[in-house]
Amino acid sequence: MNILVVGSGGREHAIAWKLERSRRNPSVFCAPGNAGTARVPRCVNIGARTNEEVVSAALEREVDLVIVGPEEPLVTGLADDLRAEAVPCLGPTRASAALEGSKIAAKEFMSRHGIPTATYEVAHAPQEAMDAVDRLELPVVLKADGLAAGKGVVVCRDRDIARETVHSFMVERSLGQAGRSMVIEQCLEGYEVTILAFTDGDTVCELPPSQDHKPIGEGNTGPNTGGMGVICPHPRFDSMLQERFRAEILEPTRAGIRADGLDYRGVLYFGLMVTADGPHLLEYNVRLGDPEAQAVLPLIDTDLAELALATATGRLSEIPTPGVNLASCVVVAASGGYPGAYEVGYDIRGVGDCESPVFMAGARHEEEKLVTAGGRVLSVCGMGDTAREARDAAYRDMERLSFTGMYYRSDIGASTPR
Repeated sequence: MNILVVGSGGREHAIAWKLERSRRNPSVFCAPGNAGTARVPRCVNIGARTNEEVVSAALEREVDLVIVGPEEPLVTGLADDLRAEAVPCLGPTRASAALEGSKIAAKEFMSRHGIPTATYEVAHAPQEAMDAVDRLELPVVLKADGLAAGKGVVVCRDRDIARETVHSFMVERSLGQAGRSMVIEQCLEGYEVTILAFTDGDTVCELPPSQDHKPIGEGNTGPNTGGMGVICPHPRFDSMLQERFRAEILEPTRAGIRADGLDYRGVLYFGLMVTADGPHLLEYNVRLGDPEAQAVLPLIDTDLAELALATATGRLSEIPTPGVNLASCVVVAASGGYPGAYEVGYDIRGVGDCESPVFMAGARHEEEKLVTAGGRVLSVCGMGDTAREARDAAYRDMERLSFTGMYYRSDIGASTPR
């Protein structure tokens, strides 16, 4: 079996790592991959970067399945292009990917199908956005409509800051075309939960809930990042809340996809806020989360190659529900200065001394050495019978790693029970 994984981050390394444990013993290609995927047995990095190059590579290498990691290729129609060539793809079509590619499209989908979410308004011009900021009760959340590499969502507890953000997005175009239109919504108070689910449009295969830690600083302070750590399963999301999520969010989403005639064969990422009134949906992503994938994939006992292929070919009902017997704690190590300016090219030491999986994100090989090449450099996935054992395992290995300027939060999962 030949599988092509699209992407170059820690998520793609985790996917390749999990595929290497498949009983199908697949040959894996990663486009373009990174220093981590290059170290996975039976995985070869290839140079394909554009959608056209990925399709050509899939045909040339006679792949049986393409797994798309990042959102941008899906939003620009990679799954459509692959299916036009009869290549199975784990990823939704361009029309379905608008659930992530457009914040407005996502909110309208939620409203149309009765999915609990924050009160919101849509603005296509700066004055419309300013008026919405004045009408809604503080705090408000401002969201650029398009993809903005994680920089398009700002929580504003002050109207002047909100107006400045509107001006930045819509007048100065600090996010380019992504900020031409905006969603202005009420800020929900509670705690966040991430749930990943595979779906072929009919059957849904839900993975265990996890908790991301996005702010750069200890105690969830400072600016948001792409994610500084994850624990799984989520310590506060109990079976009662999970049943409410299924009834009020998951099932209406599945039914809405069918009602809207969407071709969705891929992963749905549900970003939830659990309030005093129960779970509310903050956002959809249309792929595996990063770094959530690094925490969730190592835990499930399902064969990822079989799960992904069944999803891509409409046979998900044949796959047993994934079982989970362990807990995981992922801690991310970043370059000093991230998420602001940072330097790269520093030697990474200690990877071979780690007992837990180490997933590479911003790393490359340089003259046979492993060096930093991005903001989020790597992550360690500690696992154990309990949340505390998983956390201890992650931090033991994090202490074995080093590079100049290395920074990581020391409080990931600190409040989890033993």
